[in-house]
Amino acid sequence: MGILGERAPLNGTVAERAGAIGPDLGGGPRPILTQALESLGVTWRLDAAVSSIDAHGVSTSADERIAAKTVIWTAGLRANELTER
Repeated sequence: MGILGERAPLNGTVAERAGAIGPDLGGGPRPILTQALESLGVTWRLDAAVSSIDAHGVSTSADERIAAKTVIWTAGLRANELTER
């Protein structure tokens, strides 16, 4: 937020195709993850994969339109191998 200033109006939305945030991480870390997202003002759309991106935002598989000037695409995440031990 420093680049835009401390009072810059920022918001974020996560579109997750699964029914829960961080499904591959399991239920243990999920409360911490959701609390962190909420504290940052991030919202999420579950069961909604991104179906298209254009200059004005994102369309989801749930027929929802999310207006956005910037879209950051990630292709999932994986916990460090140490967590398996």
